[in-house]
Amino acid sequence: MFINIVTGDYPLNMADLRQRFPNTSWSDDPSAIDDKTLATYGLARVIVDPAPIEVMTQVTPNPPALIDGVWRVTWTISPWPLEAVKAAKLAELARVRWQRECAGIEVDGLLVATDDRAKLLLNCMYRTAEKKPAMIHRWKQPNCEVELTSTQVIALADALSAHVQACFDRELDLRAQIEAAGTMADILGIDVTAGWPL
Repeated sequence: MFINIVTGDYPLNMADLRQRFPNTSWSDDPSAIDDKTLATYGLARVIVDPAPIEVMTQVTPNPPALIDGVWRVTWTISPWPLEAVKAAKLAELARVRWQRECAGIEVDGLLVATDDRAKLLLNCMYRTAEKKPAMIHRWKQPNCEVELTSTQVIALADALSAHVQACFDRELDLRAQIEAAGTMADILGIDVTAGWPL
């Protein structure tokens, strides 16, 4: 990259130099153009320092500046705005709640899936169990099939409902903490992976 040190035009590349100085034969290799030649056209080479990588920061390039005889682009590092940190933490919280909600539960030795499909199926069985209290329901487990009474089906559905509600309650409690936090350190100190129902 180059800068026109007279006008401040930046960034300039080889195509820009050819367009601005059409009667000059420019090398295809920018590094082959020496600084003295560039200076005769009011140009200088610009070194772009590598952008720093830091968590929860915005990295913004500064305009080229002459530093110790070399034109350089440096960077300004500033913390994310508080609202952006909160938004990122809330997105992480929603992801964790979904994972915990869908992780499954164990009820009286039975494994109960808690993903959306399982919720729908168990809700259908629940409705049937309410209408047919004497019915025996077949329920698939990871390695076997079991028979459940309507009372057991209702208990499973109630446990599933309680689990889902507990996950949303935990999310809402953590959400309130995040929204009330006043500093980045406060937000980052909130552990969104702890305190979930098992």
